[in-house]
Amino acid sequence: MTEDPEDTINELLVNFAGEPRLPELVDQVKSTNRQEVLERLGSLLNLSFERGNRPRTKAQVQQRWFTICAYIAQVMARVVRDLEYEKLRADVEDLKKKVLSRDVHTTRRVRFSHRS
Repeated sequence: MTEDPEDTINELLVNFAGEPRLPELVDQVKSTNRQEVLERLGSLLNLSFERGNRPRTKAQVQQRWFTICAYIAQVMARVVRDLEYEKLRADVEDLKKKVLSRDVHTTRRVRFSHRS
């Protein structure tokens, strides 16, 4: 049975630090996990590039290693894009809260003049 990754992260946070009080803490843990994944994928990318770029390697073997490099790069790009999407989604939620709040204070008065 597969679980939602967000539920898993929230469960780990509750077990580790008690009930999470700040949404920033959840975002920090998610970005830390993604950063670790990106670092590991980066090392795999370097390793596959080095293996594909060895002297006296057959063209077919080189092609396979560079195909692996491309797949790793695509996965890395998707991880980064998903992180940017999460940040954008959080910003939109914050803006929704601000717009729907009845507690909006203005710093200046706006006067409307009637045209005659």
